[in-house]
Amino acid sequence: MSNAKTDGSSGDWIDQEFAGRKFKDERSARRFRAMLSQLSSAPGQSIPLVCQDWANTKAAYRFLDNARVDETDILAGHLRSTRERFALSDAPVLVLHDLHSAHCLTHFRVITAGDCGFEATSAS
Repeated sequence: MSNAKTDGSSGDWIDQEFAGRKFKDERSARRFRAMLSQLSSAPGQSIPLVCQDWANTKAAYRFLDNARVDETDILAGHLRSTRERFALSDAPVLVLHDLHSAHCLTHFRVITAGDCGFEATSAS
């Protein structure tokens, strides 16, 4: 399955991935969209590198430190979109995670199909 953007712009991908997701604060939604656009321009790079200036870097870190924004707000649209993509596949879906830069592996847990809203099935 391709993760290609619909017309090459990060805005379309972001709109599609997070359609219907609302933050408690509209400013947070705008900052999140801007931050995703910046991060998608250079996957795997650091926040300061992709933000390119101190104002955008500081805004990104403030967003991530905002008590009114939590993991559920950030991941809800992505998890919904992922469930939709899984539902379109008749074949097993292999989900790979790159943890090469993870320093605290104790914070990670195994995510099962049930965590994504699916029942686990065994291969025949």
